[in-house]
Amino acid sequence: MAKVVFIRHGEPDYTKVTALGFNGHGRDLGQLTRAGVEQV
Repeated sequence: MAKVVFIRHGEPDYTKVTALGFNGHGRDLGQLTRAGVEQV
């Protein structure tokens, strides 16, 4: 059985997910900032 693990490292921007009322694991859907994209 194969196991797939997704890992994202980089500076996140929680502005949109906070405005939508996401909390807990929903905050993981926050996009990366421009600096975060450059970091990864």
